[in-house]
Amino acid sequence: MARRKQGEAGATRDAVLDAAESGFRLRGGAHASVESIAAQAGWSRGAASYHFRGKAELLRAVLARGRLPLLQDLRRLALAPGPVVPALLACAQRWMEALQGDPHARNVFGILAWAYDYADDYAGIRRETLALGLREFRLLRGLLRRAEAAGELRQGLDGHECARLLAAWWLGAAASCVATPYRSGVAARPRYARSLRVLHALIARPDPADDAAPPANGAGAGRRKPVVRRTFFGGARAAPGTAPR
Repeated sequence: MARRKQGEAGATRDAVLDAAESGFRLRGGAHASVESIAAQAGWSRGAASYHFRGKAELLRAVLARGRLPLLQDLRRLALAPGPVVPALLACAQRWMEALQGDPHARNVFGILAWAYDYADDYAGIRRETLALGLREFRLLRGLLRRAEAAGELRQGLDGHECARLLAAWWLGAAASCVATPYRSGVAARPRYARSLRVLHALIARPDPADDAAPPANGAGAGRRKPVVRRTFFGGARAAPGTAPR
C-alpha cells in the first residue's frame, strides 16, 4: 500500500512537472499560474501545492529536470589529461545530440531563451541561472587557455577569444535546434557536425606534417614564412615584420 501511494505521488509530481514545463514554454512565467498548470495536469491546486510550494519552486524543478550537464562535463574535462580541443568539441556534439533528442532539454532552453520574464518572484532563479552560465564560461575559458599553453590553438589566437567563439556557436546552434519542431518517437539525426568541424579547423593548430612537405621545384626556398594571425571572419593578416602571402 505504501509503495502504491509513493507511486501515485510520483506520477502526480511528474504530471504537474510536465504541465508546468508546457505552460512556462508556451505562455511564459507571468501568464502560467499554478491553477492553470494543475488543471492541465488534471489535478487540483492542492495536489500541485503538495509537491511544490509555489510557482517559483515549480519553475526551478522544471529547469533542473531539463538542464543539460554542461557544468559537470566541463569540470570533468578540466580534470582530464590529454588534448583539450578535440575532447571539447566531441562534448559539444554530445550536447547537441542530447538537445535534439530530449524534449525536456529543448523546452528548458526555450523557456530560458524566449519565455522567461524576470518577475520579482523569479529574481533568485535569474541570479542562479546567470551565475551558472558564468561558471560554465570560466571553465570553458580555462580549458582553452590550457589548450593555448599546450600549443593546440592556431598561432595568433588566444584561449579567451576561442571560448567566446565556442560559447556564441553553442547559443546560436542550440537556439536553432530548439526552434526546429520536435517529433516524438523519431530518432534525432546528428546535426551541426559540419559546423563543429569548421570550428575545429578554425581554432586548432594544423597538423605539422602539412607544413613539413617541401615546396615543388624548390620554390620559396630561403624565404621567411610569414606569421599569420587568423581572424574569426574567414580572413587572415600577416603579423608586423613578416612578408605577406
